[in-house]
Amino acid sequence: MLGLAAGGCRTLPPAAPPPLSAEDVRLAQALAHYAQGLLCEGEEGLRSAAALEHFERTAALDPACGRAWSRAAVTALRRGEFERAVAALERACRLDSRSSRAWLDLAAGYQIAGRLPEAQRAYRRAAALAPRDSTAYLALANIAVHEQRLDEALEILDRGCRRATNAAPLLAFCQAQGARLYSQGDPTGAVACLEFVAARQVENRARLYYWIGEIHEQQGQRSAAVGAYTLSSLQEPPLPQAFVRLALLYFELNPAEALNILREGQRRLPDNLLILLATAELHTSLKRFREAVEVYDRMVSLAGQSSETRLTPAFYLNFGAVCDRAGLTNKTEQVLENALKLYPDAPEVLNYLAYGWAERNVRLEEALDYVRRALQKEPDNGAYVDTLGWVYYRQGKYTEALLQIQRAAELIPDDPTIVEHLGDVYQALGRREEALEHWKRSFILQPGNGAVAAKLEAAGLNPAELLPAAARRTEAGAEAAAGPQTPPAAR
Repeated sequence: MLGLAAGGCRTLPPAAPPPLSAEDVRLAQALAHYAQGLLCEGEEGLRSAAALEHFERTAALDPACGRAWSRAAVTALRRGEFERAVAALERACRLDSRSSRAWLDLAAGYQIAGRLPEAQRAYRRAAALAPRDSTAYLALANIAVHEQRLDEALEILDRGCRRATNAAPLLAFCQAQGARLYSQGDPTGAVACLEFVAARQVENRARLYYWIGEIHEQQGQRSAAVGAYTLSSLQEPPLPQAFVRLALLYFELNPAEALNILREGQRRLPDNLLILLATAELHTSLKRFREAVEVYDRMVSLAGQSSETRLTPAFYLNFGAVCDRAGLTNKTEQVLENALKLYPDAPEVLNYLAYGWAERNVRLEEALDYVRRALQKEPDNGAYVDTLGWVYYRQGKYTEALLQIQRAAELIPDDPTIVEHLGDVYQALGRREEALEHWKRSFILQPGNGAVAAKLEAAGLNPAELLPAAARRTEAGAEAAAGPQTPPAAR
């Protein structure tokens, strides 16, 4: 006891830590290098050479760490050291040869390095390990497409669609390739891709067949276009445009069948405005104006006046013109006045009403107001300027009329109506020779104008003598006017 007391109060020395195993030392060093690699990336950027060295040393110290090999491979790829990256990915793949992810990474590395045969083998291995994953099929199809082996690409996509849990990425890729091929001038390849998707994607089938029909039609393949549009129209729900395009294709050869197609469209899609508009225009083309008016009326009642469904000024202008051709003058005015309630400053509607009143020699003050409002919107519109001159003519203001109609003729040269109006104004001013010259010119421009022919006959001239000149003019302009003709229903 005395000895202990004399020695004072002391603590025992700490026990020495147990020595680390070689494996623990390697693991600690691997973690240190991995952390140092992350620090180098933060300081020097993602392409840091020092970071790559640290990640590779991490992988060498802990070969079973697939993450280290992957990190080294990614850094090498960022630096453009493709073979170095591939070596790391191959090592990771050997460590876990049953991992589809490892094979996908290796395949991508091969592909980036330009080693496509090896990339394809690795993608196939990944697909075999994970057949329900669409990634490998997508990559293989992409390689085949870019090597212009479309048939092989479609076979790969078909295999993927049958095996993968989610085929949507494969179908989206195929559809995108269809669009790309068409833009690059390969309509056949585009159609093959779109047909592939249409056969497997029910919800988008109507639109896909419609696109296929458009491609065939643009290539002048009428029969194939009819087939594709028909398939589009048979889907549920059908695409209204399919009925319209079908009707247009049948219009010239079989107008009755075109009308039947639109009726079927109305049955399948009741009250669809696009189909109704095509029906109205088809009736107009067949000169069945009363039937067209009925369809236009139905469209107006369906559309109402809400901003979402409101019909355009152009619609009302066409509606009014058809009423005119049906001999329904009062209805024409009613339709166009209603249009002005919705669009008070629509110049085309204002001008149409003004010209109609001037033609009938009624409501001339209103006509003058309307055409002036139209010209405020479009001061250089030759048709509107002609209307202003024609209103002045009806008011007996021949000098003002001449100035305006001469300007209209400058804005729209060789318009038969404007040239006729000039003749009428010259006649009113007592300038008979100039009147006759303009009437003759108007008749040559439009030989079927009976009103001008009557004026020439009243002046003692024979309009038939002008027909050779009219024919020569038509022949001279035939080449300029040549081109595919669009049926009126399409305009």
